[in-house]
Amino acid sequence: MSNQPEAMNANKPRPSFRKRMFARWYDQVMATYEEYIAERKRELFASLSGSVMEIGPGTGANLGYVPEGSRWIGTEPNHYMHDQLREKAGKHNIEAEFAVASAEGIAVEDESIDCVVCSRWSLIMDSI
Repeated sequence: MSNQPEAMNANKPRPSFRKRMFARWYDQVMATYEEYIAERKRELFASLSGSVMEIGPGTGANLGYVPEGSRWIGTEPNHYMHDQLREKAGKHNIEAEFAVASAEGIAVEDESIDCVVCSRWSLIMDSI
């Protein structure tokens, strides 16, 4: 709880508004970076198979590199990104599950995940 009067906090954006806007503009803001890193991602993701958990997938930039038919679990705390994640997973024929949680907040069965993906950029941007 802030010690400042409410009037002083009135111009501060609400967290839900920031998250909604972040989800809306994420793909456009990240387009140049995604073009730059695409070949490296193709190399890194080439050997993925089975169940893949992605921590902080954002709007699903990595889904195009996950092998078709994979089971994918995304732990994305910004629920405003989930519609875009569902759409991209469907486009790439990936069975997708979502959790509105941080990585520490999701429970999975032991030995049920074959690979965990986490891109550093996601962690940096999610903390904003």
